[in-house]
Amino acid sequence: TGGCNVALGLNALYNNTSGQINNAIGMCAMYNNTTGFHNEAIGYLALCSNTEGSYNAAIGREVLKANTTGTCNIAIGRCALHDNTTGTENVAVGEAALNNNDDGVANIAIGKNALFKTTDGGYNTAVGGSTLACNVGGDRNTTIGYAAALKNATGNYNTAGGYNTLYHNDDGEMNTAF
Repeated sequence: TGGCNVALGLNALYNNTSGQINNAIGMCAMYNNTTGFHNEAIGYLALCSNTEGSYNAAIGREVLKANTTGTCNIAIGRCALHDNTTGTENVAVGEAALNNNDDGVANIAIGKNALFKTTDGGYNTAVGGSTLACNVGGDRNTTIGYAAALKNATGNYNTAGGYNTLYHNDDGEMNTAF
């Protein structure tokens, strides 16, 4: 019953039943999709675990690989949003950006390993390589610059701008450093 889908590559959209308006390009891209719709998956194993998630864009090898029902995510770069399962409205650009995100919401990670360890943090913005890379559950942090707030794990409402600013902050809150 699915319609208006495009599948190019071995096992692309393999299990699709009623999902519509999906584009899957690459080996096993959107392999497990059943009812998800309006998804774009380009690359080996891109969105391969997706079952019901919709309005996702995945470009690169193993991008959004574990996503099952997460919606409105954008991931570009090898392993970006790799472990996301139910997280929504996240943007990850760069190799392994938001790699460990599981159910985090409305995070923006731009740069290699930005927000790498975040599993359930929300409303974070990290721009720069390894920025907020150790963040696990911290919320509403804003960082710009290589390795800014790198070791922040659970701290909330922190703002860091510049190379290595707030580097060793682990759980401190409401800090500003430039």
